[in-house]
Amino acid sequence: MSLVHGKQQLLDRIKTKKNFNIAKSIPSSLLLSLIIMLFLCNWFWGKTNGYDFYRIKLLIAILGVATIVLLALSERWNTAAGNDRDSRIPDEGDRFFSLSPDMLCVVGFDGCFKRINPAAEKILGYSPAEMVGKLFIEFVHPDDREATLKEAESIAAGNNTVGLENRWRCRNESYKWIAWTVSPCCEEELIYGIGREITDRKEIEAALLESNILFENVIESTGDSIFVKDTQSRYLLLNSTAASIIGLPKSEIIGKKDAELFPLEIADMLVENDRRIWQSGIEETLEEVVKDSEGNILTFLSTKSPLRDRAGNITGVVGVARDISDRKQAEIALQQSEEKYRCLIEATSQIIWDTNANGEVVTEQPGWSAFTGRTYEEMKGWKWLNDIHPDDREETARIWSQAVTNRTIYKIEHRLRRYDGEYRYMSVRAVPILNADSSIREWVGVHADITPRKRAEAELRQQKEFLSSIYDSVDYSIFVLDIGADGEFRYSGWNRGAELLSGISSEFGRGKTPEEILSESTAAFFRNKLRECVLENSSIFYERAISFGTTETWSITTLTPLRDESGKICRIVGSATNITDRKKAEQALAEQLKLSVFTADVGIALTQNHTLPATLQNCTHAVVRHLDAAFARIWTLNEQENVLELQASAGMYTHIDGAHSRVVVGEFKIGLIAKDRQPYLTNDVLEDARVSDREWAAREGMVAFAGYPLIVDDQLVGVIAMFARYELNESTLIALASIADAIALGIKRKQTEEALARQQQTLRGIIDNAPIWVWMANASGRMLLVNKTFCQDVAISEENFLAASHYSEVLGLEASANCMGSDVQAWSQDTPFYAEEVLQLADGEYHHLETIKTQVKDASGNAIGLIGLGLDVTQERESKRKLQDSEAKFRKLAEQEALLNQLASNIRASLDLDTILATTVRQIRELLQLDRCLFIWYQPEAAPPVWNITYEAKNPDLPSMLGLYPTDITGSHAAHIANLEIIRIDDFETVADRVERNFFISTGFKSLLNIPLQTQSGKIGVIACVTCGVVRHWSDEEVELLMAVGNQLTIAINQSELYTQSVDSARIAQEQTKQLELALCELKLAQTQLIQAEKMSSLGQMVAGIAHEINNPVSFIFGNLTYTQEYTGNLMKLLQMYRDEYPEPPQAIQENIDALELDFLLDDLPKMLSSMQVGATRIRDIVRSLRNFSRLDESEMKKVNIHEGIDSTLMILEHRLKAQSVSRAGTEHHCPIIQVVKEYGELPLVECYAGLLNQVFMNIIANAIDVLQEPLQNPGIICIRTEVEGSFAAIAISDNGAGITDKVKQRIFDPFYTTKAIGSGTGMGLAISHSIIVEKHKGEINCISAVGKGTEFVIKIPIVSH
Repeated sequence: MSLVHGKQQLLDRIKTKKNFNIAKSIPSSLLLSLIIMLFLCNWFWGKTNGYDFYRIKLLIAILGVATIVLLALSERWNTAAGNDRDSRIPDEGDRFFSLSPDMLCVVGFDGCFKRINPAAEKILGYSPAEMVGKLFIEFVHPDDREATLKEAESIAAGNNTVGLENRWRCRNESYKWIAWTVSPCCEEELIYGIGREITDRKEIEAALLESNILFENVIESTGDSIFVKDTQSRYLLLNSTAASIIGLPKSEIIGKKDAELFPLEIADMLVENDRRIWQSGIEETLEEVVKDSEGNILTFLSTKSPLRDRAGNITGVVGVARDISDRKQAEIALQQSEEKYRCLIEATSQIIWDTNANGEVVTEQPGWSAFTGRTYEEMKGWKWLNDIHPDDREETARIWSQAVTNRTIYKIEHRLRRYDGEYRYMSVRAVPILNADSSIREWVGVHADITPRKRAEAELRQQKEFLSSIYDSVDYSIFVLDIGADGEFRYSGWNRGAELLSGISSEFGRGKTPEEILSESTAAFFRNKLRECVLENSSIFYERAISFGTTETWSITTLTPLRDESGKICRIVGSATNITDRKKAEQALAEQLKLSVFTADVGIALTQNHTLPATLQNCTHAVVRHLDAAFARIWTLNEQENVLELQASAGMYTHIDGAHSRVVVGEFKIGLIAKDRQPYLTNDVLEDARVSDREWAAREGMVAFAGYPLIVDDQLVGVIAMFARYELNESTLIALASIADAIALGIKRKQTEEALARQQQTLRGIIDNAPIWVWMANASGRMLLVNKTFCQDVAISEENFLAASHYSEVLGLEASANCMGSDVQAWSQDTPFYAEEVLQLADGEYHHLETIKTQVKDASGNAIGLIGLGLDVTQERESKRKLQDSEAKFRKLAEQEALLNQLASNIRASLDLDTILATTVRQIRELLQLDRCLFIWYQPEAAPPVWNITYEAKNPDLPSMLGLYPTDITGSHAAHIANLEIIRIDDFETVADRVERNFFISTGFKSLLNIPLQTQSGKIGVIACVTCGVVRHWSDEEVELLMAVGNQLTIAINQSELYTQSVDSARIAQEQTKQLELALCELKLAQTQLIQAEKMSSLGQMVAGIAHEINNPVSFIFGNLTYTQEYTGNLMKLLQMYRDEYPEPPQAIQENIDALELDFLLDDLPKMLSSMQVGATRIRDIVRSLRNFSRLDESEMKKVNIHEGIDSTLMILEHRLKAQSVSRAGTEHHCPIIQVVKEYGELPLVECYAGLLNQVFMNIIANAIDVLQEPLQNPGIICIRTEVEGSFAAIAISDNGAGITDKVKQRIFDPFYTTKAIGSGTGMGLAISHSIIVEKHKGEINCISAVGKGTEFVIKIPIVSH
């Protein structure tokens, strides 16, 4: 029992040691050091009486040093403690979420997991608790992150994603492929995702790709020649072996014929063989003799097969040729030796042999000897096995022994060595010959040479593999369906292209019917096509869209029936080519064509010479017909009554006298469109507030409405509107908008034409006999009828017209050229032909005639002549030109009015005086088309008084006039302007004052208009309008316009002056505030620096004292450890010698040994001493670092080793570099170990304040650690690099953290500026560091950072202080 109890105690101690490792982590000497430090802290607290705030901070620093030691002692304990978390148990309502084999997760828009199901642990190895709260992108493979983030942006925008594939990191650091289906919920700012592992599929795809590459390598590495030729004997494909025989690169052979590569007789032989293959469609194996590139005669055993396309048509030949030249020569050499066996060979091509009952050869075997060349002695017994191929020998012996033992028929295929050493494939069969008592007397067998069959099978297998590679590598889909005995169609497989198109693997679909793969409608259609293919007994083609999931794909499908040996259709092979892009292009083209035809129909309707209602009715018919509108209507504006009148309606409503026949502008949706002059479009009629009768809209199925105002030259002429039972797309709206403009122009033109027609009717009452030409001519151009007006105008009698065989005989060939051309057009069409012709009449002038010619037909409908009407429109065209000039004039005035309003708005839109005046002169010049426009300040207080031209706008070729000019050179202008009188001079040549006239003419002025203005402050300004090229007569309208501009400008100048005064007052107050803030900031900075200096001095003294006090006991421990180890070793050695001498100690001693657990003690005591050695060394290093960091003995400038100061700082901060849990904003996360990379250069001793410089290193490295303890994608790295740059020692400290924005970087060295949380920083660390480097050491400190790329601080200190 005591032994069992002792063993249990030993196990408990080992377990305790494993969990806590206290024996190695907390030696008694280290605990003694910690007690001494706590005693010193207690003593210091009593000395300060607890009232000095900054000394309290110093006490906290001492406790921090104690914490460093405690962290060093408890490192291994922390490691054993772990960071296990309890997984949340899913609620009963989440059974589907918990039991799903796929990864189900919820991710917030911040990129962090909110929830994830247990399948993630099965797939990735991470528990849900380990993943929740972390960024999902941390788990994605680095190569996939960019694409994943781009897809995530699309998802966050509201788009669904199907088929996103990326790699995810597992706990064992491997990666697995996951296929995602993701859907966002923008209202909740959540993303829901389903991930399925596809690693196996990816590995299969990689293996398939590797297999294809292997196949290509095999084709290239084979010793046989492989080639493909078309029916013109042109090479389409060949391998390197075939190319080497021809002696040319493959690229030079492809596309050439045999006649271009071989001698004529050889080429003819090859072509004839190929022709026989593709004509017969039967594979052949034959010998072909060719010459290689060196002229050698070579014999090839060629196997050639017809090459067929998808329809089964022969398009060429595929060949495999093996060089058998050596074999041919060997056959000739052995021909004589085979002579004595010729009779036997002619008698049979098989080997006949026999054995005794035990399967042993006991007699001569002539056939075997003839084939193998072996003697009886070499084959007797079981020696015949030596002629079997080594790879087949064991299997042959086993089956032969089994047949002999079981007395069964012996059947096998193996390779048998022929007399020439070649192994030939043999089909072997042997039967036992029985005695009367049924015992075996002997065995009789036969070997049949099946080498050609085996070779053919191998070649067929290669060809099958070759076709299989083509089958899987083509970019279109190939599928095969078998027809069962019950007539059911079932898939037997499809190629890789079909898998990519459908997303369904061939393995999954094998054996399934179309209904099990396709949608119901698609499967029904496909089954009908399969039956059609079987019934027609030939290939069929069709186009159809197929949907897989949410994707619709158009394809051209070919179905081809295949027959079995009996001729019955047993299989259908199909191929489908993706034509989705073509279909989309066709649909777009059809849509474009439809809209083009629509636009053309509207254009034709507008150009026909119909009344306005008829023309608009044709337009509404076109809208209904081409845009599939439920109905369409057009209203025209009655300007006198401000009412829209319905002119045309087509579709379901054709009447124009209903409730909406007259719509007041501003009422209903039509009136609002006219009032707002803006289109109104909606694809949700039932929810549209402007639709008053929603019950009617719902009953009629109305979905969309579109209405456009018809506007010409900013004038409303009407409204067009349509209702539709479908949503209107963008192209439809564009077409409707474009024809709205065309219809508006048509209405305007028709209204103008009607106005002209009414005017012509009024004039017809005055001149009833207007000159209208009427004539008729037959097909040969002979006049049959001509009126008097025509004859009078051309001064030719009617008799002369009627007597001429062609009217050109009397009018002249040149004058009749246009008429004959229009005759040809009129004869070529059934509709009237309109033309405009120019003729010289009797008055000698050329007149413009509008002619209409149409065919005259008899009762049978045959054209017998042309009847024409001609109208002299010369005066009408002139009137129309004048009308257009008048319209242009009034339009220009309207534009000037609009520009005036715009000018006034622009002047008053700014409070900057420079902008106001510059804008004014520029826009006045543009408005009035001036050569110059000036703004002039009149300054009578100057000595002498001057004109100050401050702003101008001018033609580019004119010189500038900016500057000061005396007022006396302008004559009486100053007196007029002082009285605010307008100066208006149309022509300076007429000015009486010679001084005034000479000055302005010398400056190039022709005309001048001065508009004076006076500001609120009393200043007088002038707007000067000048023309230089021509004389201008200023109109009263222009003067009134400029006076209005002057009034607006005066108001703007007054506002600008008030604004300038307020800005000046605000600027003065702001400058005073900045001065006070600067003084306060400098005062706070000085106070903080004094406090910091005192604090660092006290801290340095205390740290140095603690280091000294700790160093003494540590030195005592460190010095005695060596002797302790030596003494302990001697004692253990002596104890072991005792145990060796007395292996069986007395009972009392044995019980004491068990109680003390001596074996464990002897094993653990050296480890404990070693642990104490490590701990003492660690404390000694910390003490040295503390002393080096404090630098009390180096408070003045002294040459020091910069690297030692950096290393001391890192030693103090070492506990913060280790892996630990960090809390940020109430959230705790695990921070991995931070790696420090040192790249020290060759630095000399640098003259500096060592203690202050160490403080700078401490501040920068501590800030870097703070940044790297934030959640990051990659492990934190701090890089410290030193080098000499000229006369400076450069120290660069960089991290790979989140980086600093440019805005923060500009203020990073400002006092009291911090980006840390409240209570986490004072904002003085970098400000003091900047002061130490720049002011104390006359050096430089710079921050280089970019967001997402980390931060680097570069410190430069002069090597020698000046």
